[in-house]
Amino acid sequence: MLIRLTEVLRDIARGGLAGAFTGFLVGGLGGRVVMSVAAVLNPDATGFRTENGELIGAFTLNGTLALMLFGGLGGGIVLGLLWVIAQPWLPAAPKRRILIAMPMTVGLVGMLLVRSTNTDFSLLDREPAIIAMFLALIAFAGAAVAWLDARLDARMPRAGSRAWPLLIVYGAIGVAGLAFLPTVANLYLTSDGCGCATPPVLMGWALVGVGGVTLVWWILRISRSRTEPPAALVTAGGIGLLAATGLGTVQLANDALRILGLD
Repeated sequence: MLIRLTEVLRDIARGGLAGAFTGFLVGGLGGRVVMSVAAVLNPDATGFRTENGELIGAFTLNGTLALMLFGGLGGGIVLGLLWVIAQPWLPAAPKRRILIAMPMTVGLVGMLLVRSTNTDFSLLDREPAIIAMFLALIAFAGAAVAWLDARLDARMPRAGSRAWPLLIVYGAIGVAGLAFLPTVANLYLTSDGCGCATPPVLMGWALVGVGGVTLVWWILRISRSRTEPPAALVTAGGIGLLAATGLGTVQLANDALRILGLD
């Protein structure tokens, strides 16, 4: 049982690390590039400050590091927690997993970034190209986390004779991620958390359902040494992910239309 528990914790740690690194690099650096392009497209906005206090049009080392640490890493933690509960219900084939992860990530995370309540879009003249760039960045982050998760799976030590040390290391990473769970739940279950005009409560509860199915699968792996999830769990996990992604996509589309003044 010790080995089985360590393997489950390894999966949790791997997904969390993949999300955190992706957010830090792709979200941080990519976000800075998108904002720089946005400033070029809207020169009149140069000098104004974004919702997060960043200066539009200023590409500075301090600003970039701050964006990577607070925006990128923060977003990466959200992405990592979502990936941990979602990845058991995605195809095992790497290419298919990457292809599905892209629209899934846009649906699950897009509405947190592309919000009609975000004043940055007004500063940037409600430019459709900017919305498209943000969505492309989120899709790329989805592909990156799926790719990095596979790379870490090939390199992170598996439980064996070193089960106890690995249990401690992987468990510590899992506990660190668990500490952020209330904050992430707040994003999806309250309007104050996400800053949205309409809180994504239904989407949040769909994600809670997916998390519950994933937890049941972990328990089965540990207690019964199962290597493949029962068909009922696969179906439930897939339906939950599809529902959450669909609900998030609808809210994202509505917010994008409001930003563009087309609602």
